[in-house]
Amino acid sequence: MKNIFFICLVFLFISCQTNTPQQDTESRNVSAIPQSLQKDFIKTIKKIMSTKHVTLTKQLLIINNTDTIHLPQPLPNKEATMFTAKQGELAVALRLTLLNPLQVSYHIEMVEFGKASHTQEGIARLSPMFFIGVESDVDPSTGEAYFSDEYTETKGDCITAIRIQNNVDSSEASSKIKLIKNCNGKIRDIDLDNFPTLFKK
Repeated sequence: MKNIFFICLVFLFISCQTNTPQQDTESRNVSAIPQSLQKDFIKTIKKIMSTKHVTLTKQLLIINNTDTIHLPQPLPNKEATMFTAKQGELAVALRLTLLNPLQVSYHIEMVEFGKASHTQEGIARLSPMFFIGVESDVDPSTGEAYFSDEYTETKGDCITAIRIQNNVDSSEASSKIKLIKNCNGKIRDIDLDNFPTLFKK
C-alpha cells in the first residue's frame, strides 16, 4: 500500500507540471547547462526510469516527449546569496551561487566560538531524480512543511547536502536552507535534527 501511494504521488507531481516543450520560453535568466553534465544527468535518468527519450533544456526536463518538469532555479542566477544560522556557540555562514539549474557553488564557514573553525568550498549537484524523491522540511517559524531541492557533493566518506527551499511556483528567491554535513574538522557533524534552518541574510 505504501509503494502504491508513493507511485501515485510521483505521477501526480509530474502531471501537475506537464506542458509541451514549446512552452519553454526561456523567460527566466538561466545559465546553460554544460554538455558533459547534461549527458551524465540524462544517462542516469534513462537508466533508472528505463526510457530512451529524455531531453534537457535550460528550464525543462522532458521525458518521453510528453511529461515536462521544471528544473529548479531557487536562487538568482550567478549572484551570491548568504544564509546564516547559530545554535549555542556554533555559527554557520553559507554563501551560495547558482551556476545553472543543476549546480550550485558553495562556501561554508563554521565557527565554534573559542574552540574551532572550519571552512570549505565546492560545487554541489542536483540529483537526477529530484522530481521523484521530493524532499520536505519544516519552517521553524510557522511549523509548516515545504518542499526542498537537494544539491550534494560527495568526496569519499565526506558529504555536503544543501537542501534549498523549492520555489517553482514563486518568482521569489528561496529564503530557507537545511544543511547536512560531516568531515568538519573538530566541529560536530550537522544533520537535519541537530542544527537549525539557515535563513537568507
